[in-house]
Amino acid sequence: MVLKNIVRAAAELLTADDVVAILDGEPDTAIDDDEVKIFMKAANTAVSNAATDGFPIVKTETLVSSGRVIALDAFSRAPDTVREVGTATGRKVAFAFDSRGVSVPEDGEYIVTYTAEPLEAKLEDEAETGAGCNFYMLAFLTARNYCLMTGRSDEAQVWDQLYDSALVKKRIARRASLPPRAWR
Repeated sequence: MVLKNIVRAAAELLTADDVVAILDGEPDTAIDDDEVKIFMKAANTAVSNAATDGFPIVKTETLVSSGRVIALDAFSRAPDTVREVGTATGRKVAFAFDSRGVSVPEDGEYIVTYTAEPLEAKLEDEAETGAGCNFYMLAFLTARNYCLMTGRSDEAQVWDQLYDSALVKKRIARRASLPPRAWR
């Protein structure tokens, strides 16, 4: 999802027609507008909020340990949590994650799966989202964050409730499944 589309949807939800007009115009003028900058900050915060609310950005890298520790600076992105560590042959290994890095049983090459914080996107950039996060949830979150940033806390509660209800629906749909029907 392009950040500009998320910002535009939130601006439409909040009936900020001037911001929508700026976004539909020249891209250079949109970046310089103060209102658009606030919306961009709200959208980037929304993407970050969604990552912590159950839609994490999952990365997998092959890293080398030294002294039985994979140093944090070996990762291409700073890890939030480490989910799994395995060898090149596919065998999972026990590990510990702390401020020094990821402790592993022996030196060697490991495949590490971890979650990372999303990168801040510019207006024309693709927003980095986790699997299952949809456009409307991000628009609700962006509208909520914008309202909070501009002191409209009563209106922010409405957008927060809409986001929460969409989040609950996602969680229920994710865990609800029925076995296929069999005719006997």
